[in-house]
Parts: sequence; structure tokens; C-alpha cells
Amino acid sequence: MDIWKRFDTKRLRTKLLQTVMKNKYFDFESNLIDENSIAQYSDYYKAHVDEDNEFKLIESIEENQLVAIDYYLGKEESVDAVLENFKEIDQITFFTKKEKRDKYTKYEVITYFKGKKHTVIRLQVFEDLLLPIYDFAADVSTNQLLSFFKNYYDLENRIHYEFEYEAKGELKKITVYDPTNHVDTSDFTILPHQVGKNKNDYGFDWEGFEYYQNAKQVFPE
Repeated sequence: MDIWKRFDTKRLRTKLLQTVMKNKYFDFESNLIDENSIAQYSDYYKAHVDEDNEFKLIESIEENQLVAIDYYLGKEESVDAVLENFKEIDQITFFTKKEKRDKYTKYEVITYFKGKKHTVIRLQVFEDLLLPIYDFAADVSTNQLLSFFKNYYDLENRIHYEFEYEAKGELKKITVYDPTNHVDTSDFTILPHQVGKNKNDYGFDWEGFEYYQNAKQVFPE
């Protein structure tokens, strides 16, 4: 989201190692925003994309103020150097250990707040959105699982299916977020025994959603 203060263009270009960047803008639901209409928004993401159309830096903007940065760390870059370059930003989240498989990308995600490393490490998988389809979070200081989700986004109907799992990978529940009441309810919970065409209001079953049946499969096939 483009929630942060705008950086001086020359400084930003220098900090990104003279890489040629272009900008893309997204709302908080990951819908692309036309650059000519960005002035109509006060909350958004401003993504700096490199010559390979890969994300390098994403600014989170809330009420026209820069509040956080997502930084995609290159092989030749160090966390310390990036923190020093952006020390005026309290929260910086690093996307590291990039792994590509077909159209999907997995990262290890670590957040620093005011220069201090958070103990929570996440594994996230993305397709073509800013929003993760796979999201595992654990506290490495206690070896405690904090959350385990997979997500499906129906952007056309603005419906978000959130699949939550137990520590061993079994499905705990499905939460359907439907803010426009496309079906008939804003939020709806489907428990494992309620999955099936005639068992829930959405007629949800596993056809086409096999990837979400359990948490073990990290990349969709």
C-alpha cells in the first residue's frame, strides 16, 4: 500500500543499487490501480518493480503516509545495509531465500521493527497477487506455531476463502469473507464436516480446491 511518505526519487534510485524501476499501484485487496487515478486513494501499496517485472520494494501507504516497507532482498544485498538505508522507516519486512516453481514463488519472511529483528518467521507462497496463498508463521524463540493458513481470492466477486490448519496440517476451519454479501453473509465459517455441495451456504466442496484440503502441500501443482 502506498501508505508511507514519498521518497526522494534520487535517494530511492541510489538505494536500490541503480536498478531501473517502474511503479505499480495496488489497493489493499491487491487490485491494480491505474497510476493516473492514484490521487483518489489515501490507502494503497506502491510497488517498485525491476526490469524483470519482479517486486523489489513495496511501500505501504495509509492516510497518505508511508508506514512500512516490504523489501525483496537480492543475493548481493545485506539486511544491515538496507536497514541503514531506510533507517527512517520503523517497520521493514524482508523477503528472503526466494524459491520459484512455475508461476509460484516462496519466501522466508522476517520483519524488523526499529532495527530489532522480530522472533516470528513466516513462510509465504505467492502466485500473481501481493496476497499470499500459503502463510505459515512460527516464533523461533519458543518453537511455537502461531498461525497456519492458505488463501483463495475470488477478486471478481470479492470473496476471500481462508483455510486454517492445526499444527499437524489438518484442516481446522474455512472462513469465507464476503463483504459485499455476494452469497448472503459477510463472514461465514465452514467446519471440515460441513464441506460438500449440500452442506454449506456456499455449496463449497473440494473440487478445484484440492491444494487446500491439507497444509502439507506447499506449492500448488
